[in-house]
Amino acid sequence: MNSLQESDKIHFDTRILSYLISIIDEGSLTHAADKHYLSQPAMSRYLRELEEKLDTKLFTRSHNSLQLTESGMIFANGARSILHVEQEMEERLSQLAQAQSTRAISLAMPGFLLSTYKKQMISQWNLEYPDFHISCQAENSDEIYENLRSGVLDLGIILTEETDNQSLLKKRIRNTEIVCCLPGNQIPLSIETDTEQFLKKHAADGCFIATEDRVLRDIQERILRKCGVPLTKTRSSSQTDILIDLAKMGYGPIILPSEAIQDSVDPWRIRSFEPPVHVSISLAWNRKSKYSNQIQHFSDTCHFVESEN
Repeated sequence: MNSLQESDKIHFDTRILSYLISIIDEGSLTHAADKHYLSQPAMSRYLRELEEKLDTKLFTRSHNSLQLTESGMIFANGARSILHVEQEMEERLSQLAQAQSTRAISLAMPGFLLSTYKKQMISQWNLEYPDFHISCQAENSDEIYENLRSGVLDLGIILTEETDNQSLLKKRIRNTEIVCCLPGNQIPLSIETDTEQFLKKHAADGCFIATEDRVLRDIQERILRKCGVPLTKTRSSSQTDILIDLAKMGYGPIILPSEAIQDSVDPWRIRSFEPPVHVSISLAWNRKSKYSNQIQHFSDTCHFVESEN
């Protein structure tokens, strides 16, 4: 049995493997030696020692070139694979070390809350934890719930109700009223004073509801059932942001948090329910998050967070 068949007993220095690959890529011992800041005799010695260890020739030598033997081709392919794995491992370890040295926290909130809370959230966090990098993106509340539970997300701002399950830690930022945005083609003086009566009367035209946000969707459906509006008379949109855009364009009736439309829709189109319907805008995070202690402290000290739900 020759030494190639017992290769599992042979140990290679990856530095020597890199020398071999350079000889192949450069096409000469001299150029390979220059690349590694070695003398040509030193490179020749490393190659000779490698061939002796393998007990086989890796190259055939002619006056002007080196040609890989069949054994050389097999060994070169294996050497490239080993060096690739080593490089990939070093890159991953480097990325991990960089991520650990630069602590990062991810924040998400529904799109209609970005203009209100993104800037002050990031500003407040950076004051409290300047060594953290905080990133913020728009997601719907259902996505935020799921990403917080799975650990993909560190911190979220979501719509919540008292009946929400307690799988997440939450603190209320503020309450916002749920309102009905009327169609823009209605004459203000002709609109019934009672919002529920208006919904009943115009149910045939359809009422827009959201499907992406469980909390908002549940509230919308409860209001419509209370008003006697069949859910079959609704027109749904997957994204709350689309409903907001429709309200701005004059469509209605649309049931939304006042926070979403108060600055972009004529005030006469925004109607309250009786009694008023409210939902909480809350800071939420997973108790198992590696940054749970920092987030808890932040929620305790942040000036715009009111109290625990």
